[in-house]
Amino acid sequence: MQTPVVDREQRGFILLLALLQGAALYAMQLAREQQWPGLGTPAGQVLAYTLALAVPTVMALTVERLRDGLFWRQIAALSLGLVLLAAWAAFDLPEPSAGRSEPPDAYTARLAVLLFVLLLYLQARLRHRRWCAPYAELVDHGWHNGLSLLLLLPFVGFCWLVLWLWGALFDLLKIDLFSTLFRQTPFIYLATGTMVGLGLLLARTQRRPIEVLQPILFAVLRALLPLLAFISLLFLTMLPFTGLEPLWQTRRAAVLLLTIVALMVLCTNAVYGDGRPPLLTTSVYPRWVRRVVELSLVALPAYALLALYALWLRVDQHGWTPDRLHGALAALLLAAHALGYAAGLLRPRAAGALPALASVNVSLSWLAMAVLVGTLTPLLDANRISVASQMARLESRQIKVADLDLAFLRDRAGGAGRRALASLLRHPGVIADPALAQRIERLLQPAPAADAPPTRDTLRAQLAIAPGASPVDDDWLDALVSQRLATLNCTEPGSDCVVLTPDMDGDGRSERLLCALASDSAQCQLSARVAGQWQDIGAVPLHAIGGDVPQALRQGRYRVVAPQWSDLEIDGERHRLQLR
Repeated sequence: MQTPVVDREQRGFILLLALLQGAALYAMQLAREQQWPGLGTPAGQVLAYTLALAVPTVMALTVERLRDGLFWRQIAALSLGLVLLAAWAAFDLPEPSAGRSEPPDAYTARLAVLLFVLLLYLQARLRHRRWCAPYAELVDHGWHNGLSLLLLLPFVGFCWLVLWLWGALFDLLKIDLFSTLFRQTPFIYLATGTMVGLGLLLARTQRRPIEVLQPILFAVLRALLPLLAFISLLFLTMLPFTGLEPLWQTRRAAVLLLTIVALMVLCTNAVYGDGRPPLLTTSVYPRWVRRVVELSLVALPAYALLALYALWLRVDQHGWTPDRLHGALAALLLAAHALGYAAGLLRPRAAGALPALASVNVSLSWLAMAVLVGTLTPLLDANRISVASQMARLESRQIKVADLDLAFLRDRAGGAGRRALASLLRHPGVIADPALAQRIERLLQPAPAADAPPTRDTLRAQLAIAPGASPVDDDWLDALVSQRLATLNCTEPGSDCVVLTPDMDGDGRSERLLCALASDSAQCQLSARVAGQWQDIGAVPLHAIGGDVPQALRQGRYRVVAPQWSDLEIDGERHRLQLR
C-alpha cells in the first residue's frame, strides 16, 4: 500500500492532538484529586477517560485531509457511540462510592479491541469512500497499526530515558532545574502526550521501519506454523489412547486449547499475507510440510469444539462468571474462524482456499465488533448474566449462601451484583446466620471517599473477629491505621478480612493474625508485642488443598502445631532445616 502523504498541516494537527490529550488526562487527575463536580465523579471520569484516550488516538491514525467532511463525520459518529458505551459503563460501575475513577479493566480491554478492528475500516473508508475496501489494504492497515502501537511503548520509554539523562547530567553540576521540572506531574502528562504524538507521526510518515520489521515477524510466524501443525495433530492422535477425562480434570484445558487455535489462526494469516500470494504455495513450504499444515487446519475445529465443551462443563458445574462468558464468546469466534478455514481448504481446488479465508476474516471481523458492542451494553452484560446464573443456582439449592463470592458481588459485578447482595439479606440461610448477615451489611455500607483515611472506629467495624478470638486492642488498630503494621489492604473499603488471636510461640500471650480472604485462599500477617510495641512477625500464605480456607478462618477452625523438626544453632546463629 502506498504511504499516504502527511503534510505540515496534518503533522501539526497530530502533535496538537497529542498535547491536548496529555493536558486532558492531567485535568482528569486534578478533577479526581480535588473532587470537581461532574468530572470528578467516578461516572464522569469513566466518560472522560473513554473520550480522551480513544478519540484523539483514532483521529491521529486516520486523518488524511483536515478539510475532508467524511473524516469529521466519522469522528462525530464515533464520539457519539463512545458516549453511549461509556454512559452504560459509568451507570454500571461496581461501586460508585468507592472512589474508583478509571474505567474497569475488562471494559477498557474490550473497548480497545473494538476500536482496533473498527480502525481498519475507518482508514479504508477515508481512502475508498466506502466500507467495502480491498482485503489487501485491510490486512496492511491491521499489521501496520498493530506494529506501530507495539513500538510506541519503547519509543516513549527511550524518550524518557533521554530526559532522565538530561536531568542527571545537570545534577552533576548542582543544577537541579531540569530534573525537578521533569518530575512535575503536569510536565509528565504533557511530555508523554507529545512523545505519543511523535511516535504516531513517525509511524505514519516513516513506514520503512515497519516494512523492515514486518517480514521478520512474518518469517518467524511462518516457521512456527509447521511446528504448531505437528503439535496439534500429535495431540489429536493421542486423544483416543488417553481419553478426554484428563482434560476435564484440569482448570486450564479450555485456555490451552483456545491458545492453539488462536496461534494457528495468527500464523495462517501470516502465511496467507495480504491476499495477493496464494495460500501455502510451494515457495513457502515443501509439499509434505504443506500437507501437514493443511491437515492441521482441517482438524482445527476439533480444538475449538473441545474448548467449548470444556467451558460448558465448567459452566454446568459452577455457573456463569464474567471470565467464562467472555471466554465462551472468544471460543465461538475462534471456532468460526477454524470452521471457515477448514471449509475453505476442503473446497475444490478450482475454487481455491484464498477467497474463502479472506471472506471468513472480513465477515468475522464484523461479527466480532457486534459481539464486543453487545458485551459493552446490557445485551450481553457479563455482570448481569453472571449474577443471574449464580442467584439461580442458589435458588435451586445447587449452592449455599456461604459458597457465593460476596466480594465479587460487591466489587466486580456492577449494579446487578449489589442488588443481588442486598437481596441476600432476605434469604433464609442469611437470616439464620447472624455473622453472615453482619458481613453482608458491612459490605453494603457506602464506602467513604477515596481520600478519607481509615480511623480506629471504622477499622474496628470493618474487621470480622473469628469465634473464640480476643477483642482487638486499640493500639493494634492504631498501628494498622498508621501502617506501622502490614495491612494486607484490610483498611480499604469493602475488604474481606478476619482477625484471629492464636498463641504462636507458646508464651501464654496471644498474637494477632490478620487474614485477607479471597474466594479459595487467604493471605495472613502475624503481629506480636515486642518491647511494648506491635511489630510484624511474618506472613502466612494459605491455599486450599481439599478444604475451604476462608470459611475455616471465618469460623475460627484452626489449631497451632509446633514444628516436628527444631532449628539448629551454631555459634549463636540459628539455622532452619530445609525440608525436602
